[in-house]
Amino acid sequence: MVAADLAPRGLLTPRDLLAAPASRTVAVIGAPGQDMTGLAARAGGSILRMGGRSHVIVVTAGPSDLVAPLYASGARLVADAGFASGCDPVSQSQRL
Repeated sequence: MVAADLAPRGLLTPRDLLAAPASRTVAVIGAPGQDMTGLAARAGGSILRMGGRSHVIVVTAGPSDLVAPLYASGARLVADAGFASGCDPVSQSQRL
């Protein structure tokens, strides 16, 4: 069973998030105020969208693995983008 199978049932552990993402699309969390565009560029990734905060982005890999270069470029956490749906920006009309 993989982490993606466990997430809907609430059985996701921190170790599952820290495992190397299996997807070519990953969520990247940097330090608040960090230049996330530069981080993605240095790692060779392409930004698909910004997260709800300025230090969260969703990035896709080119032909090679992106996880190690993202960490080497300063990412604090790299996770499968499927786990990052809560990081999507929320419009004012969607907030309670």
